[in-house]
Formats: sequence, C-alpha cells, structure tokens
Amino acid sequence: MSNTPIAFISYSHDSQSHIDWVMSLASSLVEKGIDVILDKWSLKPGDDLPSFMEKSLRDADFVLMVCSGNYVTKANNGTGGVGYEKMIVTADYLSNIDNNKVIPIIRQNGTSDTPTFLKSKLYIDLSVMADFEFGFDELCRTIHDAPTYKKPKLGTNPYKDMETKPTPIPQPQSSPESKVLTAMSNYYDGGQRFVNSHALAKYVGISRIMVDRVLGALYDKELISYTNTGDAYLTVKGKDFILDNELL
Repeated sequence: MSNTPIAFISYSHDSQSHIDWVMSLASSLVEKGIDVILDKWSLKPGDDLPSFMEKSLRDADFVLMVCSGNYVTKANNGTGGVGYEKMIVTADYLSNIDNNKVIPIIRQNGTSDTPTFLKSKLYIDLSVMADFEFGFDELCRTIHDAPTYKKPKLGTNPYKDMETKPTPIPQPQSSPESKVLTAMSNYYDGGQRFVNSHALAKYVGISRIMVDRVLGALYDKELISYTNTGDAYLTVKGKDFILDNELL
C-alpha cells in the first residue's frame, strides 16, 4: 500500500439522498487523507462500466461496500453493477484481490444485514447519526492502519537464566470478558436489558472489534444471547456466572 491509501466505494443507486450520503462519506474520507475512487467522480459518458469496476477493485487498497437494503438484495441475487462487483471479488480468476481489504459499511437503520458472502466479516456501522463519528473514526483508523489500541512491544523474559525460587504471584487483572459482563450487569441493574456493542465499547473503554470478539466468546459459552436486531443480553446462565464470580 502506498503512503496514500486508496479506497473504492461500492454502493447501489437507491435514491438521490442515498447517493448524496455516499458522496458526503467519500468527501469526508478524502479530507482525512484517503484517496477515494467513486463512480460519480471517475466515470463519464462512453466509459466502459465493467472495466471501471474491475480496475477499481484491483487498484484499491480497500473496498468499502455500503450495505443498504437494496445493495444487499442485489448482491445476493447477483443483479446490476453490485452483483457484478460481487462476482469479481469472489471469482477465482481475480484471486489476487485480498478479501481482507473488503469492509462492509452498514447503512440501513434498524438492521445490520450484509450480503451472504460478507456474513463472516466484521463491519463498521454508520447507520445511526448519533454513533456516526465513532464509526467514521474507526473506518479511517482501519484504512490508515492506526488502531486505537495497539499491542505493546514484547518484553524480555525476566526469569531467564535465574535460579528457580519462589516468587509472589501477581493478582490477575480483570479480563475483557469480565469487563464486558460487568458492564452488561450495570446496564441490566440500570433498567436496560438489551445493549449493543457500540455502547459496550464506549462504556468499557475498549475497541468495538474487541467487544465483538468478546461477545462472540460469551455467546459460545451461553452466557449471553442476541435479539433479532443484534443487541446482546444476559442469559440466566450469564447472570448466575456474574453472581458466582462476584462481577457486580
């Protein structure tokens, strides 16, 4: 990737207001030092649309797929330009496209649905204006490879070449799972049974990607479950776990 990252925005022309929203997003990204490939800026009458799509998908460092309801339908049905772009991304003959650079952007309000071929990917939610700044910052940091939280550098082994002798065992710090469960307990005691990952990330002070990973682990342990809209809530087993481990 060059010093200036390049992002290609894939979207469906649902309405003029949606097109305006996409163009506003593209302009905001450009202001943050990200070169954006957008059909409205790059195409003129007479240009070949399939060639533009193929070249854009190959040249971009990141592909931002704006998942409106119409976009999801077109991608799943393989129709229109959206369907063609999906075919390019998933086709073997263009396997040089790194799928890690495809980022789903949630646009529809009230759901976080993505095309079937993107279901396994972590997404960035820009659907709610109250959380837009948080999600947009996460998007920019992802593209610029400037994460909010970085793993510390590996230190040296303090016990290497030392004689074996009893050493005090340090008290373990609270794990991310314990922090998220404590936060969900506080939300529950505050009268809010359901909570989304955005709110938990802000409350706990860790990234949403980490919160999503932790929620996945808690779900596998049957300590939490999800509503139809994707909000998390404590199961009976989760509440018992909190009480048994004094995470209140």
